[in-house]
Amino acid sequence: HPTKAAFCDSETRGLNPHLHPIWELAIILPDTGDEHIWQVRPTPTEVSAADPIAVRISGFDKRYDDAAALRKGETVDRFSELLRGRHIVGAVPSFDEERLRLMYLSVHGMPDRFPWHYRLVDVESGMLAKLGVGRGPRVGEGPGSVFVHRKVGEGRTRLGCEPLPRNEVRMMLGLGHEDL
Repeated sequence: HPTKAAFCDSETRGLNPHLHPIWELAIILPDTGDEHIWQVRPTPTEVSAADPIAVRISGFDKRYDDAAALRKGETVDRFSELLRGRHIVGAVPSFDEERLRLMYLSVHGMPDRFPWHYRLVDVESGMLAKLGVGRGPRVGEGPGSVFVHRKVGEGRTRLGCEPLPRNEVRMMLGLGHEDL
């Protein structure tokens, strides 16, 4: 049977996973077409530790809705169920997975294993490998260089909300839509 994937992207108020947990999480299940997005209520300590640049980049001040945000425990229960047995797919998925892991641990403690598959799928690295970009000059240097860049709107693009990342993964894995 095909491997199940979950496109995942998170927003934080900084880069330190211990100080700047996820405040917004998006998960797309390509095999069902389900798209989930929710916000996580931060503690006052987490808000005060925020990096002002990260707050601006992530759109926290413009998009965060405290009335709709979930508590950490509710968030963990939701993402645990959605990610159960699935490979987390994303741009730098280790960033998201590390924060998901820390949030899970803060609610449930150390499990025998986390609900999601331990192997992560990095869209950008996979596409570079598929394109044959490897060692040698850095990307963008020298003759025949390859630029891999995508900018959509202001700030970061939520992975999976655009068809491009999904198609990249299908191509990278040699799969059709029904196989993800």
